[in-house]
Amino acid sequence: MSLPYSYSCRSSISTCLEKLFSSNPLIPYPSHVYIYGNNNTGKSTLVKHALNVHKHSILWFDCREIYSLNMFYSTFISSLTNQSVPTMKNFKL
Repeated sequence: MSLPYSYSCRSSISTCLEKLFSSNPLIPYPSHVYIYGNNNTGKSTLVKHALNVHKHSILWFDCREIYSLNMFYSTFISSLTNQSVPTMKNFKL
């Protein structure tokens, strides 16, 4: 699986992420990875690509859409059980 051409300028970052998520018995997987940067620069795409290269199982959700702990847990469990993700109308702020 190769990185889309539109992200070719980010190949060095992609390579670093792929190494970070690769299987290595001497280096454990990171417990947390913090990615930051300007809007629409490909952060999510690069991380998803790096994780998919090594066929990791992932749960992916946008924390900007979660406004309460109840919504976080419901979204998390829905993702694990492959149910539809809950909508905001089901939660009180």
